[in-house]
Amino acid sequence: IESVSVDSGPASEALVVSGRPTRTLIVEDNGFDRRRITHAAREAGLELDFAEAANATEARRMMDAEAFDLCIFDHNLPDGDGVTLARTREGGKCSGTPVIIVAGQGEAAVAVEAMHSGCSDYLLKESLSPESLKRSVINALDKSRLRDERNSAKLEGEILRSVLERF
Repeated sequence: IESVSVDSGPASEALVVSGRPTRTLIVEDNGFDRRRITHAAREAGLELDFAEAANATEARRMMDAEAFDLCIFDHNLPDGDGVTLARTREGGKCSGTPVIIVAGQGEAAVAVEAMHSGCSDYLLKESLSPESLKRSVINALDKSRLRDERNSAKLEGEILRSVLERF
């Protein structure tokens, strides 16, 4: 387990969660591909603090121990796949955490399954660039923030309705 801080200063303030870098779990069995993702994040100016896992078993253990702000999962893992891993995060500390699936060439059909499984986005490794990663991360975090705001507003509405019914 390795933690890598990708910090680029004020250009990435939008990605700071509660005054700290966005805590990101990256699950990728290929060390070279993990480095490509962290390098692309650095080049894109993203302020992400990475924790890394090489397989689904290790990732589940990490997700049981810590809440992450964002997850980036490889589709093909030695002991499972990223879409299934995304489904298993629900109900734990990472429930509702946005997930980006990264897959190799020829796996584009997985994109539909990933999106139907609640993943925020899907990237092909061959087209991974600082720009595509930044766009995907910002979109995933924005969707998550909007979902949280909607749920909060819905809860506030229910509380208000309950109070008004008492009068």
